[in-house]
Amino acid sequence: DPFANMGMGQARPGGPGGAFRSHSFNFHGSPGRKDKTQDPPIEHDLYVSLEDIARGCVKKMKISRRVMQPDGTSKKEDKVLTIHVKPGWKAGTKITFQKEGDQGRNKIPADIVFIIRDKPNPLFKREG
Repeated sequence: DPFANMGMGQARPGGPGGAFRSHSFNFHGSPGRKDKTQDPPIEHDLYVSLEDIARGCVKKMKISRRVMQPDGTSKKEDKVLTIHVKPGWKAGTKITFQKEGDQGRNKIPADIVFIIRDKPNPLFKREG
């Protein structure tokens, strides 16, 4: 084996690599510790009139969520999220507020996503 003298030989007990063959390593945290997981996004439709889509507007959406307290308990909290609707936004446009969902132990709060929808208008219909 031409690489045997460079430490590249076959892993043998006591040989190159032998010290590492019998040990497994956990690179994802210490034993018994759970990695935090994130809940899937929470989606809400946001109906906007044609007039507001044409001009642009500001919408304020009130959400309720669970918030962790220093003592480990959680409580309900109301929060207002502000959405700046830009002129000409199309139906289906998504506005994401990262990590604004419920808080919990070993949990990353979900993202809150608002999806722009056209509010029906009795006289006009948007095309394109």
